[in-house]
Amino acid sequence: LYVWNNADWYRDSQLATEYAMFNQPYSTRPINTLMNTLSLRQATQVIACSPFVRATHVQIDPGVMEPKTVIAFWGVDSSKFVPGTKRRPFTVLFSGGDPIRKGLNYLVDALVRLKDTPGVPDFELWIIGTKVGLGNVPFKATQFGMVPFSRVPELVRQAHAIVIPTLEDGIACA
Repeated sequence: LYVWNNADWYRDSQLATEYAMFNQPYSTRPINTLMNTLSLRQATQVIACSPFVRATHVQIDPGVMEPKTVIAFWGVDSSKFVPGTKRRPFTVLFSGGDPIRKGLNYLVDALVRLKDTPGVPDFELWIIGTKVGLGNVPFKATQFGMVPFSRVPELVRQAHAIVIPTLEDGIACA
């Protein structure tokens, strides 16, 4: 059983409160947690994509999960993600499908505060993933929406910084 995400119980414990802060519904789906936990316990081998994901699954039942849960990191073709020609102004890149889970609101808030800081050059924010209402922000924000993975390396090469302010994520929290 290959596990790409952390345990449901952990994800739910991290996100339910966060969604409530933004008056957004968050369903914990207890039956999914039960089914996933039973599946993990019955598996003979569990492969997690990061130490963080492994740790959340081992916590389900350490005596059972510890010996059968291993890590196999996701790979990336690093030849596609090489420095490229940077554009102007300074470009901050964010990628994520769930803006609350991925912390987009915190990034936007930080950039709004940073905008009028003396010595900070002009910048813009590029967002890959779900399009969201940003309100009236004092900087240029370009929302690409969902893009084919083949286009991501090109956008990464052009950006000056990639920011991953995720609150809960099995990969970024490795």
